[in-house]
Amino acid sequence: MTQSTFSEMPFAAPDRIDKRAWAFLNLCADQHIDARLVGGCVRDALLNQHNSVKSPDIDIAIAATPQEVIQFCDHNQINYFPTGIDHGTLTLLYRGLPMEVTSLRCDVKSDGRHAEVAFGTSFIVDATRRDFTINALYVDHKNILYDAFNGVQDLHNRCVRFIGDAHQRIAEDYLRLWRYFRFWGRFGNGCVDLTVLPPLHKLAHGLTTLSIERIQHELLSILAQPWPNPIIQSLCAYGLLEHTFKAPIKSGFCRRLIILERTSNRSDICPIRRLSALLISADLVHCPLKLSRAQQQKLKALMTKNLKEIALTNPQWWIDANLLVRAKAANNTGVSIYVTRQYVRDFMPLPLFPITAKDLLCLGYTPGVQMGDTLRRLKSLWFDYEFQLDKKVCLRHAAEWL
Repeated sequence: MTQSTFSEMPFAAPDRIDKRAWAFLNLCADQHIDARLVGGCVRDALLNQHNSVKSPDIDIAIAATPQEVIQFCDHNQINYFPTGIDHGTLTLLYRGLPMEVTSLRCDVKSDGRHAEVAFGTSFIVDATRRDFTINALYVDHKNILYDAFNGVQDLHNRCVRFIGDAHQRIAEDYLRLWRYFRFWGRFGNGCVDLTVLPPLHKLAHGLTTLSIERIQHELLSILAQPWPNPIIQSLCAYGLLEHTFKAPIKSGFCRRLIILERTSNRSDICPIRRLSALLISADLVHCPLKLSRAQQQKLKALMTKNLKEIALTNPQWWIDANLLVRAKAANNTGVSIYVTRQYVRDFMPLPLFPITAKDLLCLGYTPGVQMGDTLRRLKSLWFDYEFQLDKKVCLRHAAEWL
């Protein structure tokens, strides 16, 4: 890659960065160490991503080796933790503010996931090894912004662009392919620009080197975005979801679900609910992701159980299941999604079942199988009557069954 040079301009959003980060940069400058804010905190500040809240993620690039940073911390009584010291990263706690401080470096070689690095003092070399132009923005203690690849312009144009050749950058770290889609979802405009990507079959072998946990993090982060429909559509068009799940994935069901979510006054953003819509469309029985136990339980319930089963066994997922059922019906029955939106707009949570085990004890039931069976029968009847049976009627049925 041809080496670039930095364009310099005043940083327009200093108040969006925590004052303690500026104090740290000044401390470094006072001791003749060149340190600069870099990456997400600079990018998000320029876009006002956090509104009045200052960026919580502070990344600093520093022209010093890890050992020199440790000596600097010891000299200034700054707590540090060697969270990624092999790659030059230490987490510092400066006046209560956690910061990731990484030595300037270049990649000596990479196997597609892990890189062997060498430490240096050139910010240009450090910028050249980064993935996207919008992540290669630096700000020093004098409030000067350094931009080597027109990243500021890309931010304003809502364009996510690789630094250098996309195929080469992805081959250095295959996770960058997933990051490209995730970053486009946050900062891009519309569907992803797939024209810059090499054909998927040329990356397929390298993608197998990625752990499913890293893929899962990227995918769930995409699904957690407020409006991920263009990204999901692009993932399907490129074939990355099909490659990951080894099954044909269609985006239409998930798209309808998200439209209904945005209509419902009772719905929050739930990546697992959206994931279930993607996997149902593929008729996938087993999910290869390594989800938490709670996530697995919810995914399985939403994919395999009907509304009645959800109501009787997992009422906390009632709205999730209803949104999925309505999204599916909007396609299978030919009902317009916009008609369906009117139904879910004021959709209510599942009413509280009026009977408890204590009520059955008062009727003369004893704890055990009979009581459990009676509660299940009552819940089933309550569901069949669309939750209109009150406590008095339920108790009358329970007494007759005793």
